[in-house]
Amino acid sequence: LPLWAASPALQQLYALAAELQGLWCIVGAEDQERLVDTEAIADAARIEVIPRLERWRRQQKELLERISECQAWVEGANRELGGEFTQDLAQALSEPLRRRAVALERLMAEMAAKQMQAQALRAERRRLLLLLGRPEVDSPSAMGVAKLQAHVEGLSAERDERLAEASRVADALRDIFEEISFTPSPGSDDARILMSDGGFGVTDTDHAGLLDRLGFWEAERSRRIAAQGSAEHIRAIWDSLGELPDPADDAVVLKLLSQGLGGLGDDTIAALDARRAAWEARRGAAAAELARLHEALRGFASAEEAEEIISEHFSVHKNDRDACRQALRRCQDKVREAEKSQRDRLCHIYETSGLEMAALDAFFASLEEAESVGARRQMLKQEVDRMEKYLASVAGILEQLEELKFLVMEGARFEEARAAEKGRFSGNSLHFLEEEKFRKAFVRRYPQLRDALIAKIEIWEASKISENGRFMYRGAAIRERLAAMRGCETDLLKTPGDLGLVGILVQMLDLKDVSITSKTSPKAGRPPRNRSGAELRVDQGRQRQPSAGGGSRVSSRSSTPLRGGPPPPDQGGGSASARGRDANRSPSPLPVAPKRSLSVPGSPP
Repeated sequence: LPLWAASPALQQLYALAAELQGLWCIVGAEDQERLVDTEAIADAARIEVIPRLERWRRQQKELLERISECQAWVEGANRELGGEFTQDLAQALSEPLRRRAVALERLMAEMAAKQMQAQALRAERRRLLLLLGRPEVDSPSAMGVAKLQAHVEGLSAERDERLAEASRVADALRDIFEEISFTPSPGSDDARILMSDGGFGVTDTDHAGLLDRLGFWEAERSRRIAAQGSAEHIRAIWDSLGELPDPADDAVVLKLLSQGLGGLGDDTIAALDARRAAWEARRGAAAAELARLHEALRGFASAEEAEEIISEHFSVHKNDRDACRQALRRCQDKVREAEKSQRDRLCHIYETSGLEMAALDAFFASLEEAESVGARRQMLKQEVDRMEKYLASVAGILEQLEELKFLVMEGARFEEARAAEKGRFSGNSLHFLEEEKFRKAFVRRYPQLRDALIAKIEIWEASKISENGRFMYRGAAIRERLAAMRGCETDLLKTPGDLGLVGILVQMLDLKDVSITSKTSPKAGRPPRNRSGAELRVDQGRQRQPSAGGGSRVSSRSSTPLRGGPPPPDQGGGSASARGRDANRSPSPLPVAPKRSLSVPGSPP
């Protein structure tokens, strides 16, 4: 029977029932007899069991009602507490009804205390969130006491940190404003930060603004300190260079050095950066100049002398650079004095061969850029050798050209002398016969000289000696000019008393000590005839000077611009400077006779 096995009465009943069964077997009781005995025993037991069952059923019902009420409250409270008591609730529900009820009632007491604690924590959490300027995104009812406690503690710590940081930022801003001499305007965020004395900046929005203002002013202070440093750096460059600032260009630097960090704007910073870049570039240029001067001193002075000068003047200061420059100039003057004969020879070659002196001046200028005496000597030697070869290659052309120049000069002087005679058209007319005789001789001799000169130039230009394929003389392409004049020479040579061809040749050959004036007089009653383009009027107004040999000398430069192509690189394209003419050239005597010997390699200038 499913009764309490430890009951003695039940055990006696079991023993009696076993004895009764044994007797039935011994005696041989019938089934009906066995049924009657069992029914009697069971009926007596049933009468005792029924009232006991009713009592236990009533007790079960009462416990279930009690448990249901407690369980509903505990489950709701557990949800409010974020499921903190879920495990305890499950343990209680696994107990029998009496102990379950007791466990649930105990949980109710504990959870009620937790609810009061959670309510206080929720209120504190709500207050801290409001102080920090944050909304309640998550429901506080879904949080347990432990989670609420941790959240409240975190919010409290964050509030304390922000209050401390706000106070620190306010102090930092006061220091920055005092350092840069700045006063915030009333009502601005900066003024609010200072006036709150650390109370501004607790909310998320204010805190972000607080950090933003601090970052802005720290960057501004760094920028202004950098500007001050730039100004000091520029002043250090002035001192190192020994140069004074420009009152106009460096006004922003001077102002910053005198007035401090106040009133700096973006334009001022930009101008300061520009001046710093300019002065750094100036210092770099001075350093490069000093290095060039030192290198040049090592190349032009003796090793001992150069190192002595460099050790005394090693900085980029203006005084040191000037001292190095003067020392280098003294060394170069000595070198130039030693080069005088070669320079004079080059001037003589340029003058004799009709090359433009601008090319010689350019070479002399490049010579000054040589880094050492050896390099300078090599450059000068190469140039002298090159020009000696050039002079030798054009010697035949120059001799032919001198004959043409002599003929033109004689014709120009003859015509000028005849035109200046008084009473030319009155009295004896013998001079007209002399003029005509010379004109006929000129007409006969000039084409021969011209063609011979053109032929020699063509041979020279076709040779490998010519560097650019053209022969230039005094800036004029002689062959092209003479060839182009052939078409108009016939009419000019046949015109009685016309000096147009002689004037053109005087200009082309750059003959300055003659003055050609046409004296052709129109007949009475006739208008003067129009002169052709080839008939030029040339009046240079220069007086002839006697040469050292007693004859006449022709200068080699004309103030009238000449037509023609650009000069070759070795013949220049402009006039020589006064320095190049006076210091580097010796006068070249021009012939007064149709024939003369030219100075070739090895002959003195």
